[in-house]
Amino acid sequence: MYIIKLDNAENDGEFGSKASGLCRLRKDKLPVPDGFVINTRALELFMSSNQIRSRLPKLDEIADRSPSGLREIEENVRDIFVNSVLPADLRNEIMSAYGNLSVSEDVKMAGEAFSLIKAGRDHELVAIRGSVGRGASDSFAGLIDSFMNVSGKDELFRCIKLCWASLFYPHALIYGEKKGIENTNLSILVQKMAESEKSGIVLTNFGGNKTLVEGSWGIGNAVSSGIVTPDEYLLDANGALMEKNISKKLWMYSRNEMTGLTERDHVPGSKMDVQVLSETDLKKISEISERISAAGNGQQIIDWCIGRNKISVLDVKPGNYEISQADEMSTTGEVVVTGRFVSKGNVTGTVKIIGSSSSQFGIEDVALSASSDCRDLIMASGAGGFLTDEGGRLCNFGILARELQVPVMSGTQNATSVLGEGEKVVMSAQHGKVISVQERPHGSESLPQAENAYNGGTPQLQPAEHEMPFPLHPKEDQLSQQPLPDENTGGMQHDNSATRIFAKVGPDMIGRVEGAEGYVVYQIQSDPSMLDGPQSKPGIVWGAYTGEQDFQQTLEMLNRISVGGEVETILMVPAVRGPEDIENAMRRAPFGSRLGVNIKTPAMALSFESLLRDDLSAVCLDIASLSQLTMGLKEPGSNVHPSVLKLIADVGEKCRERGIPVSASVSPEYATEENINIFVSNGFDVICVEPESVEMVRNAVRQSENSADMPPEQPETQTTENTVENEQNEPFQPFDFSPSSFS
Repeated sequence: MYIIKLDNAENDGEFGSKASGLCRLRKDKLPVPDGFVINTRALELFMSSNQIRSRLPKLDEIADRSPSGLREIEENVRDIFVNSVLPADLRNEIMSAYGNLSVSEDVKMAGEAFSLIKAGRDHELVAIRGSVGRGASDSFAGLIDSFMNVSGKDELFRCIKLCWASLFYPHALIYGEKKGIENTNLSILVQKMAESEKSGIVLTNFGGNKTLVEGSWGIGNAVSSGIVTPDEYLLDANGALMEKNISKKLWMYSRNEMTGLTERDHVPGSKMDVQVLSETDLKKISEISERISAAGNGQQIIDWCIGRNKISVLDVKPGNYEISQADEMSTTGEVVVTGRFVSKGNVTGTVKIIGSSSSQFGIEDVALSASSDCRDLIMASGAGGFLTDEGGRLCNFGILARELQVPVMSGTQNATSVLGEGEKVVMSAQHGKVISVQERPHGSESLPQAENAYNGGTPQLQPAEHEMPFPLHPKEDQLSQQPLPDENTGGMQHDNSATRIFAKVGPDMIGRVEGAEGYVVYQIQSDPSMLDGPQSKPGIVWGAYTGEQDFQQTLEMLNRISVGGEVETILMVPAVRGPEDIENAMRRAPFGSRLGVNIKTPAMALSFESLLRDDLSAVCLDIASLSQLTMGLKEPGSNVHPSVLKLIADVGEKCRERGIPVSASVSPEYATEENINIFVSNGFDVICVEPESVEMVRNAVRQSENSADMPPEQPETQTTENTVENEQNEPFQPFDFSPSSFS
């Protein structure tokens, strides 16, 4: 027998501390979701029946501990577990327990009807978490994967195996090495999903008899995993609100109703700055915390969620948050970043971005990351301290940092955009401040402090000085000063054209396309180390990522290219749904880079005015995508339809009013002389094309610009209606699509 009901899982050694702790809370009638536990012996059965242990990497055999090296090992371990088969007895036992979760105790008394009811309810939504047989100081916080909204037997089995696999990922092995742990037992906790509109963490006995509450939107693991900076509420011994610190909450986890999968998503703009917890919510949380604190020993960290006005307790573990008097800061200088005190200590060192080309971190390095990811903490564990954009005091990252005694400051929300690789800083975690000890780039400003009784506050973001990477419409005297080709330009033709030609390439082709004046880089691989460096100075590089999956790799590529400041970089944001998407990307963009947007859909073009902001550095219109989606085409054509031209004209006008460079991303089908003439005559600053089209487009641009000085021929007057009516009988003729054409 490998499975037991959660109500009976009191044995720490067999079921792990998470499961046994929640079992005791259920016995005390606290609102813990029902579930079952797969004991530690099931993992041994699974591994022995599939001969897994002999195929797993040993820590002393891992020579490459770079980010890419660790990722590769993790993927290999994951494949081993997922492709292995659960023994039949264990599989049947799991399915029986899963089916029992779908019906109430009253229904189970219904005899033969129970089997029929259970057969129709085998898709209960459940959460799957690991429960480690840990000591009081061995948390494994954030290192064992959890899965939310799991439904159906296939997904259930897959997630159980993935949860087991994470115990053998390099990060968990390195943690075990640091803690001197040779063997770890892992059970699996399967619980009904609790409804979760808002969620967070509570710390009892905070600074004596106070309670600290963190809260944000969506499913609870957003706060615990450190992807969001939650609101903070300080309650007194009677549960009354003493202080609150409302943050800008950028990220959340939610269930996709179409796919059923749990996805990381943007917090809607209307909720980002809104206080999450009401007075009623805080009262419920305070009452639950008081009951748990009274039954436990010492400080407790409690994970909770609220849905439909019902509170649920998801986890309880020993707290390790200490408040001590902060030492005086001996260093004076410009305070460039403020944040939240997570783990005590002062660090004087050099900023090093996690995921950059440098894989080794030393005691004089300050590791910098966008989120408070526990795996980053282990991967860069040699660093003297850590600084993150997102994350609260009580997330798993914080628990792990305090356990390993590493200074951490989190919740800055702008450190990755303010600080650069190699910058010298002093970080005082307890003061919640970072001071730059070197001259800052022109335009940077000190951040005003927002102090409160328990340190920190919400940093006030300062917009970076906006500089265009190239002039919107170069004047003749500027054009005459552009450099001529030489051995350092890689054959790039900087002629007197106002319209520049960029090549759309993979990272291995940067600086290698003759005639290109810049590059739009896409298809960033999971290992951007393939970028050995441009063959020549590329001048301008746009990083066009496609989604969260390759966002970090694109940031790393841009960071490596822009070292030394000789190359202008722009991060191009894809398929934005609103202003909050652009703001999220800006917060995470690398120091010194600029932000642009790709316009790929009619909806984006029609709502473009809402996306405008002063620090946008580029707007790129994807001609093929706009044409296909506007006209409902299965395949791209070669002519740009008048309705598409209208969209392009509107976007172009708004960009010119703001002084934002406009570009067109042109697929081979649309790279015709007629279309190039349209883009040039209407003031496009850049045309982005495939490498093989660069020379042809360059010639077309020259011809178009040369003919601009000649008086244009007057075409016969023809209405838009006639053009549309006759378009199937006559070839489409390009025409002027400036805003005045549609007045």
